[in-house]
This record gives sequence, structure tokens and C-alpha cells, in this order.
Amino acid sequence: MEPGYSNQTWTYTFHEPAVNTVRERSSQRLLPILLFAATVFSTVWAGCLHAGVDVFQNPLLFYKGLPFAFTLLLILGVHESGHYFMCRIHGIPSTVPYFIPMPNFLGTMGAFIRIKAPITTRRALLDIGMAGPLAGFMIALPATIIGFRLSGVEPVSYEESILLGQSILTWLIENVTMNPPPPGYTIALHPIGFAGYIGLFVTAMNLLPVGQLDGSHVISAMFGAKQAHIARITVIVLMFLGFYWQGWWIWGILLVALGLKHPVIRVDARPPSGWRTALAWLTIIIFIVTFIPVPFSFGTFTP
Repeated sequence: MEPGYSNQTWTYTFHEPAVNTVRERSSQRLLPILLFAATVFSTVWAGCLHAGVDVFQNPLLFYKGLPFAFTLLLILGVHESGHYFMCRIHGIPSTVPYFIPMPNFLGTMGAFIRIKAPITTRRALLDIGMAGPLAGFMIALPATIIGFRLSGVEPVSYEESILLGQSILTWLIENVTMNPPPPGYTIALHPIGFAGYIGLFVTAMNLLPVGQLDGSHVISAMFGAKQAHIARITVIVLMFLGFYWQGWWIWGILLVALGLKHPVIRVDARPPSGWRTALAWLTIIIFIVTFIPVPFSFGTFTP
């Protein structure tokens, strides 16, 4: 027998679970693709509604919904991709982004990723938490500016309308990019501007420092157990704002039901420092300037 070899017989056993694993991986790849395709359709449909087009009766006019759909999906996709790639950088397994189609006036309920392992360091928690909002904001901000630049004015209609509230940032953008409309006229926001507005609103909502939201990741990484106190104060403020927009009551109840506290990092509890701290404070400032006390109201203009 030649050196370096043996006469041992090697066998290979076919295990049925391997087939199941392959099937599970295939379904995991297929599901986000199908959800994204469905969300493309639903957001184009919503964009067509905003443009006054019934895409089912006039399917060739689907392109009317593309500016809104493309902008909104880009903002949501970049936001979730920020989380995803930061998870990859820190070696934390996660799913790819899942989009949620919905037949509402936006065509979607947003997107999400699922993190499959615990986050064990405050630095990783901060990076993952702020990567999504910062990335999405970098798309939503220019989209809103461009949208306002493309917007015009139209006579006030006394029919049912969606009235948009103001954040500090949207107020600044409006006043810098547009002249005040004359009496009897209102701003007709371009679909790109509306998608940007929604993107900024989603950014603020995700940055609420409660539970498992992005803002809670940031605050917990920065201030540790103090996040719980900040979360309680946040919910109290939301419940008060509910007297002006009832949607905050729904959000407040949902956040309380899901839990206000963020899990405490125990493996590596060293607080972030340096450039991470600077970006964290920038993220907090973005939350302040994008938060809209009364985001929407469905009503009529009064003469």
C-alpha cells in the first residue's frame, strides 16, 4: 500500500433534511421577490390614483404612477439595504428586505428585514440602527426638494382632499423652493415630492425611541438603560398629540403592546465614541426636523 493512502471505504448517505433545507432556501429567495413584485404593482396603482388614472380601465397609462412608485420604493429599499449591509459588515445574519404590498393610498405598508441573531455590542447596535434612517434620508431629502421644485399651484378645491402636515424640514424646503401660493390657491405637490414627504415621515416614525424601532437602537446604544425612560416619555407625548391626529393613539397603543424597552446589551456594553457618536447625534437631529405632529388629515377645505 502506497504511503499517504488507506484502504478505508468512504460512503455517502443521502439525508432527506438536506432536500427540505434546499426547498426552504428556495422559498426564502422567492418570497421577497414575489413581495417586491406585488409592491411594485400596488405602488404604481397608488401613483396612478394620485394622478387621477384608473390603471385597471386604462392599463396603458400605468406610467403615470411610476414617478411616485419608483421614488417611494427607492427610499424604502435604500433604508432597509442600509440595515442589511451593516448587518453583513458586523457578521450578523439577517434576511434581505421584505416589501409589504397594501391596497391603500400609498400602495405599501413599508419594508423590513429580520435579524436572525442577537446583537452583542453597542457599536454594532448603533451602526445597524442608524444605517437605515441615514441611508433612506439621503434619498428622501433630495426627492422632496426636487418634488417641490416640480410642484405647481392650483385653485383650492372644496372636495375631499389629503391635507399634509409640516415638519421643520418640509417647512424649510417649501419656503426655500417655492413662493407662497396666492389667495384661493394651494400647492399641488408633485408625485416625487409626495413620495419624498412619505419617505421623511417614515424616517421619523422609524426613529421613535421605542421598542425595536431604529430610534430605540440608537438611543439604547448611546444611553443604555435610560432608553426605557425616554420611551415612556415618547409614548406620553404621542398620546397627547393624538388629540390632534388620532393615528398617534393607534401607534401609542401598538408600541405599548409590543413593549417599550429595548434589550440591554450585556456582552460588550462599552458606549460608542468618536465618529459614531457624531452620526448618532445627527440621526437624533434628523428625527427632530422630520417629525410631523399632524402628518395627514382627510377633510375638506373651507371657503
